[in-house]
Amino acid sequence: MNIIWIALPLTCLIISASLFLYKKTLMDYVGAQHFQVILLFSVTLFIYGLLGLAIFFYQQLIFLLIWLLFMLLLLGFIYYVFKKLHLEHQQNQKNEHQ
Repeated sequence: MNIIWIALPLTCLIISASLFLYKKTLMDYVGAQHFQVILLFSVTLFIYGLLGLAIFFYQQLIFLLIWLLFMLLLLGFIYYVFKKLHLEHQQNQKNEHQ
């Protein structure tokens, strides 16, 4: 069971690193003008992953469950924002071609 609890914060760190490493691709996906959004989410997930690791090492299960709930909400919010920015970027490209 402990491996699951340490894997969740590490997943946040991996997603954070992926957002940072693939920022050029994401800028094509959501538009180059939204670079700060990508950087903000990358840093937020990194800090949140470190917080999850700290909670794990202090063995506070209730705080880890609360952390997990907020992690799911944060990831859902990030998905929503990226999807909305992508649709806006597609609409802008469509309007430029007309």
